[in-house]
Amino acid sequence: MTTFQIILAIIALPLVSVVIEKLLMAFWKWIRRDRKVKEFIERIVQLEEKIKIQEQELVQHKDHKRIQEDLEIYRQAVYKSKSTGETYCIACFDGSGKLIHAVHQNTGYYCGICDKFRCSY
Repeated sequence: MTTFQIILAIIALPLVSVVIEKLLMAFWKWIRRDRKVKEFIERIVQLEEKIKIQEQELVQHKDHKRIQEDLEIYRQAVYKSKSTGETYCIACFDGSGKLIHAVHQNTGYYCGICDKFRCSY
C-alpha cells in the first residue's frame, strides 16, 4: 500500500461515516413521518366515527322535535297527537323520548311501561 492510498483511506473513513450518519438520519425521519401519517389516519377515523354519532343524534333530535310539535297536553294527564288523536304517556315521552300509548281507564289514563296512572279531571 502506498502512502497515497493510506492518506486516501484515512480521509475517506470520516466521509463514509458522515454519509452513513446522513442516511441513518434520513431513514429515521422517514420512519417518524410514517408514524405521524399513521397517527393522522387513526385520528381521521376517530373523527369520522364521532361525526357519524353526532349526525345520528341530530336526526334523533329532529325527529323528537317534530313529534313534540304534533303533541298537545290533553286533560293535564297525557299527550294527545294532533294528527292521529292517540294518547301517550307524558312521563315516558319527557323522560326517554319514547311514545308509549296511555290507555284510558274509568277516571284517567294508565301507562303500562312506567306503571303510572293519571287522573283526567
